[in-house]
Amino acid sequence: MFVSHLSLKDFRSYENLELSLKAGQNIFIGENGEGKTNIIEALMYLALLSSHRISSDQPLIKLDSERAYIRAKIESDERTTLVELEINNGKANRAKVNQNQVRSQKEIFGIVQTIYFSPEDLDLVRGEPGTRRDFLDRLLITRTPRLAGVIADYERVVKQRNALLKTRTSAALAPWNEQLIELGAELTAERIALIDALNPHVAHNYANLNEVKPASISYKCSTEGVTRNIEENITALTARLDE
Repeated sequence: MFVSHLSLKDFRSYENLELSLKAGQNIFIGENGEGKTNIIEALMYLALLSSHRISSDQPLIKLDSERAYIRAKIESDERTTLVELEINNGKANRAKVNQNQVRSQKEIFGIVQTIYFSPEDLDLVRGEPGTRRDFLDRLLITRTPRLAGVIADYERVVKQRNALLKTRTSAALAPWNEQLIELGAELTAERIALIDALNPHVAHNYANLNEVKPASISYKCSTEGVTRNIEENITALTARLDE
C-alpha cells in the first residue's frame, strides 16, 4: 500500500495542505520548523490513532481552531480507500472511510500501515520495559486491529484495579482480578507469538551487522510459565496473583 494524497486542515502548523505522493521514495527537504515532521506525524496518527510525539491531542490542533482534519487516499490491491479523521479537543474523534461515517475511529486501524524510525527508538534498547511493551502493542494492533480493544480493556482494568487498591477495598477486587487475568493472558500470548515471528528477522538482519555473534530476542515476564497458550497463561497468572 501507499498514500497517494494527504490533506491536512488546521493540523499543527498547517492551515491547509494538499500533498500528492507517489509510490516509492518521497523525500521532504526544508529548514527546521517548516513542518516536515508534522506531515509524518499526521500519517502516523492515521496508523496508530495516537501521536509518537505527545500524549494528548490538543497540541495537534492549530491555535485558535476547534478541530483538525487528516484525510488520506490509500492505494492498495488496485483499490483506493479514502480515510478521514476529525480530531477534536476534549471530545471523541470521528472517522470516515470512503465518506461513510464509522461507529468508532478504531475501525480505521489497519488501513494505513507504517514503519517509523526516530532517534527516540533507541529507547527500545536502553529505555524502560514499558517502552518495549508499548512498541509491541502498537505492532500487534497494526497486524491484528481487533487487539486494540483487548489492549484498551486491559489498560482500563489495570487502572480501575489500582484505584481500588489505593482505597483498600479488597472485597471489590475479585471481578477486576478475573478480567485482569483473562485479558493479560491473551495479551501476553499475543506478545510472545509476535516475538517468535520477529525473531528470524532479527537474526537475519543482525547477521548483516555482525557475522560472528548471533542475536535473538525473547519475552521476559515477571510471571514464570507464560507461553503462547492462553489457558496456560491463565493458570500461571492466577497462581502469581494468589502469591
